Amino acid sequence: MAHDGKYFRESLDFTVGCATLEVTTVRGDAVEIALSKEIQAGLEAARTESLRKASRLRVEVDGTYHRVLRFWSTGFSLKAENAPQLRGLVDLYDGSIHLFQCLVIAVDEEDGEMLFEFKRATKVSNKAALDFEKSGGAPAGLITANAFS
Repeated sequence: MAHDGKYFRESLDFTVGCATLEVTTVRGDAVEIALSKEIQAGLEAARTESLRKASRLRVEVDGTYHRVLRFWSTGFSLKAENAPQLRGLVDLYDGSIHLFQCLVIAVDEEDGEMLFEFKRATKVSNKAALDFEKSGGAPAGLITANAFS
């Protein structure tokens, strides 16, 4: 234990197997934690696995499905180690519900995730598009004089 002016500094090393956790406490102000590379890799793997399990979103490319780790308004990410180099048209699903038909490109790899950006994301509808404009005051139906005969 060391005394730095008004603070006391104490360092502890924990070793489990080949991983070391060093905790330095500074009484009165802050706590510093230094993690070994093995622990950092394990935490990153656990975070990625948690994202993968929590997401129901998946991307279909040529009949193959890939689980989406993260999704945002301008793109999504896949696990980098088995992510294909997507470029072109893909379908995005939430479980079995078809959400978007997207035109994507691979942007970057970051923290074990391959990031993709939408060039276009068209929402999929379960009804056909209208080929005419509906007026706001139009009746829902028309009853003619012969309707009751």
